[in-house]
Amino acid sequence: MLRRGKFLVEKRRVDDDTDPGLIEIPGGHIEPGEAFEDALKRECGEELGVVPIEYSFVHKGLYQATSELQELNYCVVTEWSGRIKGSEAESHKWLTLKQIDKLDIQIDRDAMRRVLERVRS
Repeated sequence: MLRRGKFLVEKRRVDDDTDPGLIEIPGGHIEPGEAFEDALKRECGEELGVVPIEYSFVHKGLYQATSELQELNYCVVTEWSGRIKGSEAESHKWLTLKQIDKLDIQIDRDAMRRVLERVRS
């Protein structure tokens, strides 16, 4: 989620099985047989209460989370309908693009640097 030079992050709950307490980009899993775009829409609805309207693929990579190896697919969502209201994370906040280093995992920082490159060009 990107708006007015800021991006949305979440602080994971301390009792979460995966990456407890870390600051990360909100996301989720693609279910077996589910298309990437359908997963994006479902996860935005489940985790943030919004429907993505304008979005584009940014980055893909593997990440060893605390409980599993994950394949992460990053999209930047620049327009959505609804008001963001998190339901799964401890909290959400907006960071400026200069605050990428506040993200706790490297692959999130890499993805946001790619977003920053797109914004600058």
